[in-house]
Amino acid sequence: MTAQEFGGYRLEERLGSGGYAELFLAVGPDNRTVVLRRLLPEFVRDREHRERFCTGCAVLRVFDHPNVIRQLGAGNADLPGVGSLPFEVREYIKGPTLGSAIRARDPIASCDRMGLMLCMANGLTHIHERGWLQLDFKPDNVLISAATGDVKITDFDLARPRRPQPQRIERIAGTPHYISPEELLRHEVDERADIFAFGVTAYELWTGHKPVEGVTTRELPGKYAHFHQHLRPPRALNPALPANVEKIILRCLQENPAARYPAMAMVLRDLAAD
Repeated sequence: MTAQEFGGYRLEERLGSGGYAELFLAVGPDNRTVVLRRLLPEFVRDREHRERFCTGCAVLRVFDHPNVIRQLGAGNADLPGVGSLPFEVREYIKGPTLGSAIRARDPIASCDRMGLMLCMANGLTHIHERGWLQLDFKPDNVLISAATGDVKITDFDLARPRRPQPQRIERIAGTPHYISPEELLRHEVDERADIFAFGVTAYELWTGHKPVEGVTTRELPGKYAHFHQHLRPPRALNPALPANVEKIILRCLQENPAARYPAMAMVLRDLAAD
């Protein structure tokens, strides 16, 4: 195996890294272009990060939906001088993340915002119906195909099984602005945590801003305790946002989970009705 090969795949280009994993544009034995994701070499003996990476690989195999990234394979392979690294192979989506498109003001994020919301809601509904909480939903974990506009939810390393009753998350590990108030306060969470993150993402999609900006993880609970003193109505930032869609977004963003939609399928129902 040469430096350009790994796990039977030819690594063509390093697409980047984040957290404890790196991504490569790769070509498989069938000459198909794919994305190979593997644990960063420096974490080869880090049990926590290795287990988290492998959890994300295992969870992704559960899903079968056009709005969730498709896994094509997974395993372990030796990297010379490092040892055995876990990896997974995913379908290749040529296009930006929703987050990068919003930041760049790319028209791909603004030409059909309702379509994007519906696709994201469809994907999250499928994830919940298959028995999982995503718990890291944000614009940077949503891919958009530049060619077709297809939307794919990705990255499931923080996912948890969906329980009959809310569960306490021992360690906060997501991106602060998309973490629900109840998780920040170490209260129990359920699918309504993903619904809150969907609301933040939808707010950002329509306005280019987060509902609460410029604060640290430590400061966020205090901001959420007085959330509606800090929250600017999204239509004040973008009058093109339909009033009924603003209502949906604001219900997703309720500080008290009991005031939010109880299920993502109900968010999807209301969006589809509009």
